[in-house]
Amino acid sequence: MSTATILQLPQAVGGLTGAEQIELAQPTLLPNGQPGYASIRATVAQIVVLAGLAVPTGPVGVATAVPASGANNNYNPVGYGIATGFLELTPGAICNITGLLAGFNGQIVTITNLSAFAMTLNALNAGSLAANQFRLPADMILTQNNSQSFKYSTTIGKWIPV
Repeated sequence: MSTATILQLPQAVGGLTGAEQIELAQPTLLPNGQPGYASIRATVAQIVVLAGLAVPTGPVGVATAVPASGANNNYNPVGYGIATGFLELTPGAICNITGLLAGFNGQIVTITNLSAFAMTLNALNAGSLAANQFRLPADMILTQNNSQSFKYSTTIGKWIPV
């Protein structure tokens, strides 16, 4: 991620009008090989327009669900999909999840147990399709208010803990 340094920022008297100019500079190497800065100028109004176009990347949605007691194979709760970044679960009894519906390459999902009932995420459990399995060294028990994040890898074809 690049950084920007504000070199000049005029004092706004009586509030911003949108016409104020801001110069942004980023460290760079000049054509002669010496360190220097690359800069651009923009008005506050232009920056506001650009900020309005910014869209968060990656899954940011939250899906909430109540997994059934016992084994939940190829888990795909209502509300879960490619925009899901957080899966907040409230089991009504002790349960285990043998796998989560496969995501897209690089998708990160954080699974949280919000219940007093323990929830086990099973390692490479054959109850779920290979592409939906968690690549864990051993089963992982999530107690109340604990989480585990996974990143989906199409190369490995599994959910990988991060």
